Amino acid sequence: MINKAVILAGGKGTRMLPYTKACPKEMLPLGDKPALHYVVKEAADAGAAEILIVVSPEKRDIIKYFTYDDALEKELDVQGRRYLLKDLDDLLSRVTVSFVTQYEADGTGGALLLAEDFAEGNPVLVLNGDDIMTDDEGGVSRQLVGVYEKYGKAVVAVAEVSGEELLNCGSVKVVEKSGRELKICDIIEKPARGKEYSSYASQGRYVLPNEVFGYLKTLGRNGNNEIILTDALTALAKNEGAYAYEFKGKRYDFGNKAGYLEAVIDFALADEKLSDDVKKLLLKYRG
Repeated sequence: MINKAVILAGGKGTRMLPYTKACPKEMLPLGDKPALHYVVKEAADAGAAEILIVVSPEKRDIIKYFTYDDALEKELDVQGRRYLLKDLDDLLSRVTVSFVTQYEADGTGGALLLAEDFAEGNPVLVLNGDDIMTDDEGGVSRQLVGVYEKYGKAVVAVAEVSGEELLNCGSVKVVEKSGRELKICDIIEKPARGKEYSSYASQGRYVLPNEVFGYLKTLGRNGNNEIILTDALTALAKNEGAYAYEFKGKRYDFGNKAGYLEAVIDFALADEKLSDDVKKLLLKYRG
């Protein structure tokens, strides 16, 4: 059982400027909840009872959202409106959420290294805070945990993509494929055109053995002074063996505005409180 999850939410969000000049992209609204609420819920649904969120210094809104606010709760109790926080209360009753600040912009690998003490020698579920996943089978992370429990090796969520999307992700080198399970031996981050290993691209969800921290410590920094998580995954794949899993579900990339807008519409249509009104609005603009 994977009991611990790490959510990487320390990025600058430059592709979502100017909004992200003031607010974290992970706190963009999807209906009446921020996007990060759904990421935390996905981790909880996968069995994680302890969740560490890596934030940058300016992302205090994230900490505020996942921390109890006694004054607000007392006020809502008096007004008989505590039900407004029910979804958040229910989520926080299932998990312990803690935070660590990534003061240096040293990449996804640098962010994950901050979670080494939190991991306490255990494997960890790792989620990108700006990738929102949906499925009908209990969550994408739960699918990955099942593969990890089967093989005891690092697992990377992948999807088959093409074109520019593949060039902006990590392309995995497949050794063997069985259904949705892919045994891999290498990953290349943001490959140059024609240098892709395959059309299977990493999608922001991982289950990693504790050995990943040792590999991260041995890595140098790239030209942007970053430690790249993909480099540690490559070392794991080559030395320890690793798997990719072509997950069932859909990914929304909150690193771009079109991905966010698609998520807003889909989530609104799936919300029974909003769907009828949203359908009427969409019909209004049809054609």
